[in-house]
Amino acid sequence: MQVDGFSEDRVDAPYMRRRGNGAVIAMKYQLNSSSVEVGHLRGAIARELAEQAEPKADIPAAELIVGELISNIVRHAPGDFELSLGWDADGFATLDIRDRGEPFAFPRPPTPPTQAGGHGLNLVRALAVRVSVRHENDGNAIRVVLPVRRRA
Repeated sequence: MQVDGFSEDRVDAPYMRRRGNGAVIAMKYQLNSSSVEVGHLRGAIARELAEQAEPKADIPAAELIVGELISNIVRHAPGDFELSLGWDADGFATLDIRDRGEPFAFPRPPTPPTQAGGHGLNLVRALAVRVSVRHENDGNAIRVVLPVRRRA
């Protein structure tokens, strides 16, 4: 079976599940950074958001955030990672990522504008409603509240 370009062994089909706090998980992916196709995953998440979002939602900003974070995992956190898209109790889209990469500084100091690379996390921080990063024993846990609210 194919789901937006991913074979069944690389991605769980989209599903709906409630967390204890009333938030809803809409999609959950179990992936490997060596085989993920960033554009396909970014597009699948953008389509899911667009289907459920209110008309004024900033889907392009959310898609850019998703792309930056997945690209960083591919570059800096080899191996398996988990990505979940959901909706919090206030109706905002949430993106939760757990990787097995090395800890990294967040927030990051500004990168000189003329430098190639190193701008992604600052861009994510500027576009997101909220970003949190926790360093865990086996990697990082990143939660981003996206600039997208769910249709009532």
